[in-house]
Amino acid sequence: MYMNKETLFTIVGYLTGGLGGYLYYLAFPCEGGCTITSNVLITVMLGTFIGGFLFQVIHELFYEKSEQNGK
Repeated sequence: MYMNKETLFTIVGYLTGGLGGYLYYLAFPCEGGCTITSNVLITVMLGTFIGGFLFQVIHELFYEKSEQNGK
């Protein structure tokens, strides 16, 4: 199966963001009424979405420009 660069880059962003969300959950535990860090699932999902979004934006900004300059 063939995946283009953008799809692969976004998947890596999702995985990195999920890992970052989990590490954030471990580093900043919540004892009270924290909405984000009170549940590990919420923290990992939020990290996953942020990571995928950031990696996709980075891909569009840098790789699309380099491909246009190369043509």
